[in-house]
Amino acid sequence: MFNMFHCLVDSGMYCIQQDSKLHATLKPVILEEIMEMHRQQIRDLIAYEKCYPVDHAQFYNKYAKLISKEVCVLN
Repeated sequence: MFNMFHCLVDSGMYCIQQDSKLHATLKPVILEEIMEMHRQQIRDLIAYEKCYPVDHAQFYNKYAKLISKEVCVLN
């Protein structure tokens, strides 16, 4: 098991992060290009999906007076 730990570190995909003197954990090394690509994909998805809640809210604008109780009541 210890040999596997060092093989992962030697591969360059993980680095050792010292939590304390007794424990060390593996922390993955993620290339900045990969992180930026995923960040951009998330930004694009949010920009694409944000129109749906706005459209949904605009559908109910005609009922705004009912919701705010500003309806003229006929007596």
